[in-house]
Amino acid sequence: MDVLNIMRHESVFNPANYPYPFHIIGAGATGSRVFAALVELGITNITVYDDDSIEDHNLANQIYMAKDINELKVVGCKRFVEAKLGTVPETMTFYNGRVTPALINNGYVNGGIVFLLTDTMDSRRKIFDSLANRNASGTAISNNIQLTTAPMLIIETRMGSTHGSVFSVNPFDKNACNAWRETLVDDTDEDIIELSPCGTTLSVGTTAALIANYAVWQMMQFFVDPLALQPQIDFFFKPTLTIPSTAIAA
Repeated sequence: MDVLNIMRHESVFNPANYPYPFHIIGAGATGSRVFAALVELGITNITVYDDDSIEDHNLANQIYMAKDINELKVVGCKRFVEAKLGTVPETMTFYNGRVTPALINNGYVNGGIVFLLTDTMDSRRKIFDSLANRNASGTAISNNIQLTTAPMLIIETRMGSTHGSVFSVNPFDKNACNAWRETLVDDTDEDIIELSPCGTTLSVGTTAALIANYAVWQMMQFFVDPLALQPQIDFFFKPTLTIPSTAIAA
């Protein structure tokens, strides 16, 4: 018997019908909640990539617990799934490290769905370009090694304190890739990045939860009704306080 009983949502989304790899690059406010949502859907073929550690201020907007402070975020994710399911599925991988073009060219992040959720625009652009540059046959050549497949879909999110955006990009569609690139902003632009009075980026847990869950819904839409998939969706949860939707908080 499966550990997770999915009878309540199986008719809406049955993970057994979509045996693809799922990659979460960045396990912060959005990424950790995406991971939790995938686990609760019954998806087990998940790889989480992150090189950061859990700090006390992460507890307010991420899935981690007090006992996880000072542990790696990938360890926190592993503990989450073990607490939820009573075990860690053998098909789950927790990679303590940054995803870089070199890592991708060495055979990582292959196929399936990619949630691109790192904490800078620059890193997202570099990772996206490395994934999208895999040719139309879904392979790339590096050091005479033929890699497997390019992702079917790249989902990327932006988040401020009261608003956010979810982007869904077909990496084989050049027009879609270029349209996404045009939305990128400078990480150092203080007019766009939303900061708290103490100078750190703002991040509200309820906003992160909404954005993360909608990102997962976009993944579900891609599988069950791909023609209805929207390339960009913007959210404004409290319009009187909104700032440009390009703002990002990890």
